[in-house]
Amino acid sequence: MRTTTRLLVVLACCLPGAGLLAQSKIEKDYAEFVRKFKEAKELNDNKRVLRALKDYPDAAILQFEIHLDKYVHANDNAAYNYCEDLRELWPKAWGGSQLLDKIERWRSNLDPSEVDMIAKLTGQESIAWRQYTEAKEDKKERGFERALDGMQLIAERYQELGAKLKEAKAWNLVCSMVHGWPGTKNEGHTKRLMAAMERYLELNQDLDWTKHADYALNKNWYDGIQRQIEHEAKKGKKDGSVDLKKPGEVSTLLPYQPGSKWVPAKLEHRVMKKPLEGLTRYASSSPIWWLPHGITPEKKEFWFFKDGKIWMQKLGPAKYVNLIDPDEEPTKKDEVTFAAPRKPTELWYTKSGREEAINYWYFMWLGGSQEPWCGTQLNLEPSWNNDRKDSVVFLRSASYFEANVAGNVITLYDENINGVFGDKLQGDGAGFQDWMVANDEGTTKPGSHPAFDSMRIGKGKLAPFSPFVKLGDKWYHLKVLRNNEQLNARPLDVAQVKTGTVSLKWKGKARPKSLIIKEVSGQWAQAAFDLVAAGARGVVVPVGRYEVYYGRIHNGKPPRNMDAVILKGHSKAFDVKADQKVTLKMGAPLRLEYLADRSGDTITVSSSTMWVKEAFGAKITCIASEVLEPEILVAKKEGGKGAKTVGQWRRLQGFELNAVSRNYKDVQGRAAAAYAIDKKNAKNGRYEISAKVPNGQFVGLRQKKHKLFGKLLPVWK
Repeated sequence: MRTTTRLLVVLACCLPGAGLLAQSKIEKDYAEFVRKFKEAKELNDNKRVLRALKDYPDAAILQFEIHLDKYVHANDNAAYNYCEDLRELWPKAWGGSQLLDKIERWRSNLDPSEVDMIAKLTGQESIAWRQYTEAKEDKKERGFERALDGMQLIAERYQELGAKLKEAKAWNLVCSMVHGWPGTKNEGHTKRLMAAMERYLELNQDLDWTKHADYALNKNWYDGIQRQIEHEAKKGKKDGSVDLKKPGEVSTLLPYQPGSKWVPAKLEHRVMKKPLEGLTRYASSSPIWWLPHGITPEKKEFWFFKDGKIWMQKLGPAKYVNLIDPDEEPTKKDEVTFAAPRKPTELWYTKSGREEAINYWYFMWLGGSQEPWCGTQLNLEPSWNNDRKDSVVFLRSASYFEANVAGNVITLYDENINGVFGDKLQGDGAGFQDWMVANDEGTTKPGSHPAFDSMRIGKGKLAPFSPFVKLGDKWYHLKVLRNNEQLNARPLDVAQVKTGTVSLKWKGKARPKSLIIKEVSGQWAQAAFDLVAAGARGVVVPVGRYEVYYGRIHNGKPPRNMDAVILKGHSKAFDVKADQKVTLKMGAPLRLEYLADRSGDTITVSSSTMWVKEAFGAKITCIASEVLEPEILVAKKEGGKGAKTVGQWRRLQGFELNAVSRNYKDVQGRAAAAYAIDKKNAKNGRYEISAKVPNGQFVGLRQKKHKLFGKLLPVWK
């Protein structure tokens, strides 16, 4: 049922104002609290102490957090005593409230990077509020919507960090923005405002922070509006229900099951016995695809590890140490033996806020002097001579976690090997910088290979980690908290989670082993699903907008396996509607995409810019070990009729790798041998072929038969 105009007017006019305080006001209140609290303590005047806490609660909370951080991260005992004092006095001032206790239990588990992130989000609040006030003055609706979306995103980021009090205040600011907007308010704004206020009240209740004036005002307003909604609804529906959304409108707040709360599940650490095939290329069962990392006689940190600091050092031809404290000299107990690719190796690290060392398991592989790769051989053997004393070790995670959620065992895998489990799918440009991801920059800049984690529900197939999953007949929202210690789950309201189905129909050869889609409208942010694992029937997904994110093709067994990665490329986003099925038609015909540089009547094409474009527009790249070896064609007409071959690429041979490495010093190791060279001038070791192409004529690449893909057709340019 549609909300009446009269109710919208009530919603707009009755909300207590709660705008963002000016920084000068915050600083003034903070200084006043510090001064009055200190004076009252020195005079031993208990009434004035409690009055300071009552008059300046926000300043008192800020002071508590500042001193708590000093104690946790700098071992400041004086700061601890100050916190204890505030914690003891707070319930006396605020009717028994345990707010500071709850803040301490949460904040003392944060690492410094999370504390910094909270500070940055607080600064972003000010930016979003300024954007709102500017839009309000100029009456620019688009600016208002951007500011509103920005403030909501800040609230959701606070939620991810467990910052309940700050999240509550951000939701209150969302309400204030909708309330204060002088322009037209639609029913979507009404729904958004009510859901934000409901979340604000819920958070304050969870924190035992319900005695302050803002809460009382907002609670009275919310209860009054609920009565209005019930009254208006009864006029339109016998059951008294009301639907505040427009037809087809996507709600921007998560529809949790009424009365539900976050339920914690303990994460139990486990170690793989052998490397299983993962979703991403970096979690392949073939070690040559793992992440390479150099170990040298200098102490070196694992740059990709985010949960703490892992240090390693090379002390001899086959002697390596894992240093817990890089400032101390290594001892016998620090020595590490790489157990080959089939057995895991235990490493140790430290992190801020934790006194004891933490263990993490990797599969670690050192290559030999003749490793087969793309039709040639690579020398990956460690060095220990006057010129070089380094080793390149290839790593993938062997650690994983299990938790029981709603009767289901959920297993989390760290495929991006950064030590943080439950990493969601990232946006464009994020991930590992990888020269094997062909792009228009060619040999001047590496492409981006997505890096994310995976999960398994029960004994089901491997899936990308998704914050939204279906367990049985219910949908759940998942979050990994407390530094891999806890998996939180909360059920969604099934009645409000409208769903559709997406299936994959792949034509031709090189069928993928996985093809992941992700939600991009923001309603189900970072929700991810594998179409291949779902089979012909397809996968049930929440209604929203989706796009192709990642997939893998891998045929055969190492070292004769053929691999490729599927990325978004030129594919378009698609909408999934309630109770409807979307079938992605992908695969053949396959075409060769590339970048052609033109200078006068000469064009130059580099094999490092080539990739395979399938029928839906997705990009197939990171191709090995069957490299692309096309011919370059020139035609007078766009359709290619009468095209002539003016050049051809071929894979390089072992002795040609040195010339290639000299020409492209940034493109090293695996990538250097993964692109074909000019067949006619192979001794020069160049990826580029140049040809005369008069203006008005067209260029295309064609490979009549590729072992993995079959026929590759040209894209005429």
